[in-house]
Amino acid sequence: MLYPVRRYDIKGKSLLKTQMKYYVPDIGLSRAILNRGFHTDRGHILENVVYLELKRIGGRLSIGKVGDKEVDFVHMLPNGNTSYYQVAYSAKETSTLERELLPLIKIRDHNPKFLITTDWEEMNIEGVRVINAYTWLANEGMA
Repeated sequence: MLYPVRRYDIKGKSLLKTQMKYYVPDIGLSRAILNRGFHTDRGHILENVVYLELKRIGGRLSIGKVGDKEVDFVHMLPNGNTSYYQVAYSAKETSTLERELLPLIKIRDHNPKFLITTDWEEMNIEGVRVINAYTWLANEGMA
């Protein structure tokens, strides 16, 4: 009942064989099984929700690697379009915003890059679109 996601070397454009991440199809079920109640990390829950939406849209999903930094999702559609996603529950603190943007800014191609948060302020920073998760979900992931 888990979805495995492999890591992808963005510069080398190849799948890596180590350190898979796993997502659940039902967040409520996972909370019940893990007996965590409402004390779970909201950031991980939001990341799982974004994963499920990207999976619903279709295409191939990977965890990106840029040097020693990680990109939460590399989304490759069957038509060849690729987009990159970082997910943070909130990026209001400057240190969090910088940490989440850095891996996306390091990617030197011209594919769309998103930082999805629950913050209402939306902006574009060095080509990265910072967008509210509810807005993004309402627009079907904008894919």
